[in-house]
Amino acid sequence: MSYEEIYQVTTVKDAFILGRLLSHELTTLSNLPDVLRIYQDIRLPVATQISQRAASTGYMYDFVAPGYYDGKDRSEEEEGLARLKDAINENWDWLAQEGSLSEWTEAERRLKELASQP
Repeated sequence: MSYEEIYQVTTVKDAFILGRLLSHELTTLSNLPDVLRIYQDIRLPVATQISQRAASTGYMYDFVAPGYYDGKDRSEEEEGLARLKDAINENWDWLAQEGSLSEWTEAERRLKELASQP
């Protein structure tokens, strides 16, 4: 998956959480700022991490990531490319752990908590 595709997936996940929060029966005009804060608290750290990893991976794809194979010294090309491949794969391992449903569960829990406050 390219780093551009990661941004597209992230946009869908953002829309999933935000859309469900905004359309939830407990969301009102008066608590909207707090609802948006819940969204921000849940999605901003994820978006920040995605942005950082996408930038790092982009540098790796372009062979300009500091500390990784850049194609200049071809004497260790195979080992350098293997390290680079492993780093790219590791950079996206967290994708399998990310879950929009678990984020939604947390967002809904916080929304219910907010709505129960006097």
